Amino acid sequence: MRRRRRRSPVKEARDREICALKTVGCTVRQLALRYGLAERTVRLIVQGVAVLVRPRRPSKPVVETYRDRYHRLRLDARTLRSKGKTLREIARTVGVCLQTAHRWVRHVRVHHDDR
Repeated sequence: MRRRRRRSPVKEARDREICALKTVGCTVRQLALRYGLAERTVRLIVQGVAVLVRPRRPSKPVVETYRDRYHRLRLDARTLRSKGKTLREIARTVGVCLQTAHRWVRHVRVHHDDR
């Protein structure tokens, strides 16, 4: 026979606080975001069902993907070209080969006085 675990006083206090805030007028979504719980868990707590929950894992930091980096580099290259930089300067600054820099900026118009 399994022994039933006692809930910690911290979780019981949290549940009482959630119920109090719900009666004041906070929405389930607001409470879930505030306490890092799923909306379903908050609903169960408000209904009075004892729930043993682990807090939600913190979200992973946003890592720049290859596609995002590629688009950012292309945008930087176009900006530099519109400012009148040469292809060699653009390739060196952005960190790509000369041919790639040319492919990225060949459609950008540069006035002759800017060169």
